[in-house]
Parts: sequence; C-alpha cells; structure tokens
Amino acid sequence: MQDLYSRSVKTVVVPYDDRDENNQFVPKHTDDEILSVIGALDEPPTTGAIAGELEYDQSSMYRRLQSLEDEGKVESEKVGNANVWAVIE
Repeated sequence: MQDLYSRSVKTVVVPYDDRDENNQFVPKHTDDEILSVIGALDEPPTTGAIAGELEYDQSSMYRRLQSLEDEGKVESEKVGNANVWAVIE
C-alpha cells in the first residue's frame, strides 16, 4: 500500500512578497514589470507563459492581467482555450 505521506506536494508561489504598513499584501512585481514581460516575449504570450516568466501561479496572474485590461493597459484575445495578451500602446 502506498504511503499517503510520500506523495509529492505541489508548491504554489504566492505573488506577494510582504505586507505594507496597513497589513495589506504588496505585489511581488509591479504592473510595469508585467507589461515589460508581455512586450519582451516573441509571440503574443498566454497567461501561463507570463506567469512562468514571473514565477506566479496562473490564476493569480490572470487576475492581475484582468486588472490591467480594466485599466486599459493590455488587451486579450481568446485563442483556443488560452488567453493571449498584448500591451496597448
């Protein structure tokens, strides 16, 4: 019988480094850093590609990208099952 404690555990990277003076989480990367990564990748990057570059989990990166889209800084397009992102200039 397999030892239940020997199974591998998936590590999830939390996209925050610390808390500020108001005990609010501070993002690990600035919006400008995220925009730079999007612009630096050769093909229109997927959420997963951007998350991988910045060591975020994909769902947290998707929420950050949605916020940037709401602010008019990026746009997305659904391609198959993935969203690809571009910086609005």
